[in-house]
Amino acid sequence: MIGHSRPARHAMRTWTRRTAFATLAGIMASAMLGLAPGATGIAAAAPVNPFPSTLILDDTTNVDSFKLSSDGLWVVYLTAGGQIRSVPAAGGRVRQISIGFGNYEISPDGSRIVYGDAHHLYSVPIASGAPVTTLVDDPAHDILTWNITGDGQRVFYVINGGANDPTSASLSTISIDGGASVRISPIMPAGQGVEYAQPSPDGRWIAYTADQDTNDVKETYVAPIGGGAVVKANLGLPAANYFSNEWSADSLYLGLRMNAPAPVDLYSWSVIDHSTRAMTSGPLGHTLANWTTNGDSVISVVASGTSKVMRRVRFDGAGSATLAVTTGVISIKNVFDSNIVYTDTATSSLYLQALNGSPASVLDNVNALTSSSVIASFSEDRVFWTGGDTRVHSTTISMTGPIGATVISGNLAFAQGQYTTATSPLVYREDTDLRVSDPTATNSTLSILPSRLSTAAVRQATRTADGRRVVYLMDNQVDEKYDLYVAQPTPSPTNNTSKYVPLTPFRALDTRIDGPQLNYVGPKPVGGQTVQLKVQGLPGIPDNGDVKAVVLNVTATNTDGSGFVTVYPNGQPRPLASSLNLTTAGQTRPNLVTVQVGTGGIVNLFTLTGADLVIDVQGFYQFAVNSTDGRFFPLPPARMLDTRIDGPQVGFTGPKPGIGTTFDLQVRGRGGIPVTGVSAVVLNVAATDSSAAGFVTVWPAGLPRPLAANLNLVRAGQTISNQVIVPVGVDGKVSFFTQNGTHLVADVAGWFTNSTEGTGSSGLFVPTAPVRKLDTRIDGPQVGYTGGKPGAGAVVDVQWLGIAQGVSAVVMNVTVVEATQSGFITAYPNGTTRPLAANVNAEANDTIGNHSTVKVGQPEEFVQLFTQNGGHLVVDVVGHYTS
Repeated sequence: MIGHSRPARHAMRTWTRRTAFATLAGIMASAMLGLAPGATGIAAAAPVNPFPSTLILDDTTNVDSFKLSSDGLWVVYLTAGGQIRSVPAAGGRVRQISIGFGNYEISPDGSRIVYGDAHHLYSVPIASGAPVTTLVDDPAHDILTWNITGDGQRVFYVINGGANDPTSASLSTISIDGGASVRISPIMPAGQGVEYAQPSPDGRWIAYTADQDTNDVKETYVAPIGGGAVVKANLGLPAANYFSNEWSADSLYLGLRMNAPAPVDLYSWSVIDHSTRAMTSGPLGHTLANWTTNGDSVISVVASGTSKVMRRVRFDGAGSATLAVTTGVISIKNVFDSNIVYTDTATSSLYLQALNGSPASVLDNVNALTSSSVIASFSEDRVFWTGGDTRVHSTTISMTGPIGATVISGNLAFAQGQYTTATSPLVYREDTDLRVSDPTATNSTLSILPSRLSTAAVRQATRTADGRRVVYLMDNQVDEKYDLYVAQPTPSPTNNTSKYVPLTPFRALDTRIDGPQLNYVGPKPVGGQTVQLKVQGLPGIPDNGDVKAVVLNVTATNTDGSGFVTVYPNGQPRPLASSLNLTTAGQTRPNLVTVQVGTGGIVNLFTLTGADLVIDVQGFYQFAVNSTDGRFFPLPPARMLDTRIDGPQVGFTGPKPGIGTTFDLQVRGRGGIPVTGVSAVVLNVAATDSSAAGFVTVWPAGLPRPLAANLNLVRAGQTISNQVIVPVGVDGKVSFFTQNGTHLVADVAGWFTNSTEGTGSSGLFVPTAPVRKLDTRIDGPQVGYTGGKPGAGAVVDVQWLGIAQGVSAVVMNVTVVEATQSGFITAYPNGTTRPLAANVNAEANDTIGNHSTVKVGQPEEFVQLFTQNGGHLVVDVVGHYTS
């Protein structure tokens, strides 16, 4: 199994979402911003800016506005001349996206940009700017509105008949990768057409309001987002105009707002059984600002005589609570998992209210009501607000309520935003400056702007979801243009960052005695033996301390029995980790290994069972603080190659590759890989339905095939995978050779820059000694997991606690132990839809691992492991890439 079950290979999907409330979405793009956990506060004696700024874009075309991708890696900006461009948030090469299209959005997973005009929609990978996929090309119709679904998989848009028929309108959707569009609603008169189109969080459904029955009443409809039967959600409810659809976090319920005639009420509609229930009683006291969702509930303010009542009601009707009763106006400011912040004009106070109905706590009864905004934290351990004294106030939240209030800023012209934790510094806007402050200090006003620009006007500022980076746009006061800057913590000098230098694969070690042994003398290594290999000084690798890690394809062959091989730095204790797992005598099995270089430029190879060892070098990591080349940009897994003929072939046309077959695969310009600026790509390559025992080699196109192997097959019909880091050859291609015939499947994980890219610090590698981050086995201490053996379809989280700096991707060895039956494991970023890709392929009762480079999700920084048919999971981390 490679990553799908046949025949329904494209139907297998899971829908996951880490929810944050809509009230935070506007805050994220505001000017008061937060820092990451672990960032250093301001020393009282000698303040040092812990968040220095650097110029990332001095664009002579003048930046008009920008947006930040959800992973914080890319800035997409609009020039004053109407051009859309992208640039890495840490600095680097600018890529032209379009000319003359000012309307654009970034997909929620940060992988693509969608842009368009009145008659066209286009989609393009954010990292490459090419190739451009045309989604809509319809000169006969006008695109009225469009957007991207929350799971990032589809684009939905409303059109009318344009000049031919301006009175008609309809709702359609299309995959963000292109293909056939699907019309969701019938064509309706424009005045009765689609409004408030709202996809569900899991990407399965779309709700919209329309006068579909042409009875002069706006009603709410729900349909599968990929097309299908349309259901009227307000069936059986009072005849009225329905507006402003809001989904529950689990996508099982839809909130409906009956707008007119009075009384104006809220209702809940179930996706499961299409039932409805009332969520309010009596007319709403205020506008939509006083109706918001909180995961499984609706929080609303209703009027009852002279009283205003704020209530929380669950979508499923299982419970409700009255939160506040007043004669004044209640304005909901922010909602969190267990608390709400609101203002009350009757008492002139700002309140913190627990959503379980416990008594509210007063945050401010002097300055609150002249404030235009309330600032609150992700973790609910602190609340910030702007008082009537135009200063930022702060208080800590405990289980029993707020603990004291502190003024932390001077006078503000404007302040709004959020931070990360109570111990992290706060970044806020004061007049035309950006400043940093310790949340517990008073009137700390240290500017984070470059000194020559300390009085410059900040036009726009946005922080990344993890709080580690602030990107802002400001007048540079030199040529009267707006430039982009990034402020982020200074990397710790202990961080061992390095760039990747790809090499054409070559053999560096061979212990076999039936051929010329290489860098080894003696009999076959026995169980418990450690073999040493000096990698510094090998062809293409410098013999100095700048070499921090090497990438090796390690193969064990002629095995005596079950066991494992561990590769680790010389001079360090052998870690609790495995690089290669062996299950039977006489086995041949490879795995890619990234390993720190130890003392003397040596790496150690420990084998638990007797086995010959063969090593092919793929490349190495060389010390660098900033670099043009060798920086890694992760991509969501995407299929680049599939030779199988019983499904749509990808990147290949023809019959199954046979004995001695060589073919080239185009990688540049596909799957999010740029057309230019690429030195190497990371692929997970699987061989399946093999014709006989043999091997597979991957190398740069245009060069002779090297004496090296990436995959080893020991029998006909076998399925096995291995990760490959391969330099890009002639015309942006890599070559594949199969010795005895097999189908091949390859999924891309990312790419490395070459020397034509701009200088930056993102994408550098930080190697570590192997460390176990996950172990689900119950016969030893479980690590990062509690429970039984993961079953078929299970999804397990792997978190990267303890990594101090921003992380874009992790390098790890993923092992499945005691596989329940044949199947695959897929590793992918949290908060994204599971892709059509596989990292590990296992047979029943097998124990097998695979080197995996995986983009992490934001802001939590963890990945998810999906197991198709069940098995214990073990993860050993060997390093990460900076974000």
